[in-house]
Amino acid sequence: MRNCKAVLRRYEMYRVVKYLIIELKKDISHTLYSAWQSGVGKNAASLYLLQFANYIIPLILVPYLVRVLRPEFFGLVSFGQGLIAYFNILVDYGFALSATRRISVERNDLVAVSKTASSVWAAKGLFCLLGLCILLLLTKTVPKFQELHRLFLILYGTVVGSALFPIWLFQGMEKMFFISLINLSMRLIIVVFVFLLVRNPKHYLLYAALTSLGAIGAGLIGM
Repeated sequence: MRNCKAVLRRYEMYRVVKYLIIELKKDISHTLYSAWQSGVGKNAASLYLLQFANYIIPLILVPYLVRVLRPEFFGLVSFGQGLIAYFNILVDYGFALSATRRISVERNDLVAVSKTASSVWAAKGLFCLLGLCILLLLTKTVPKFQELHRLFLILYGTVVGSALFPIWLFQGMEKMFFISLINLSMRLIIVVFVFLLVRNPKHYLLYAALTSLGAIGAGLIGM
C-alpha cells in the first residue's frame, strides 16, 4: 500500500512538472514570437550576426594570412590597420549614437530621415577628407610612414567604406537585418577572394586592397 501511494505521489509530481514545463515552453515561444514579429527579435539577431562576423572571420583569415604573408608582412598590414583605425574613429565622430537617436525619433517622417541622413553623410565625407589630408601629411613628414605610404593609402579605403556604411540609419529605423546581411555577405566574398588571390608575401598590398574594396562595396550597397 505504501509503495502504491509513493508511486501515485511521484506520478502526480511528474504530471505537475510536465505541465509546468509545457506552459513555460508556451510562454517562451509566445514571447520570442512576439519579439520577432515586433522587430526587436530581428534587430537583436541581426546585431548578433554582425558581432559573430566580427569574431569568426578573423579566426578564419588570420592563420592563413600569417602563413602566406609571413609574420613580417602580416605585421605591416596589422600596423597599417591599427593606424587607420584612428581615422575611422575620427570619421565616426559619435554619429553611431547621435545619428541613430535622431533617425529613431524621425523614422515615421521619411523627408526628415532623408535630410538627416544626407547631413550625416556630408559630415562624414568632410571628416573623411580631413583624415586623408592628415594621413598625407604624415606620409610626407614621418620617415617610417613614407616607406609605407602605399599601404596606408590603400587601407584608407576602409575609412571611406565606414563613412558610407549606414549602420546608424538602419539601427534608427530598426531594420538591421538587411544591412547585416550586406555586411556579412560582402565580408564572406572578400574572404573567398583572399584565399584565391593572396598566395605569397608580395601580395600584402593586394590583401589590403581587398579589405578596402570590401568595406567600400558594403557601404555603396548599403546606401
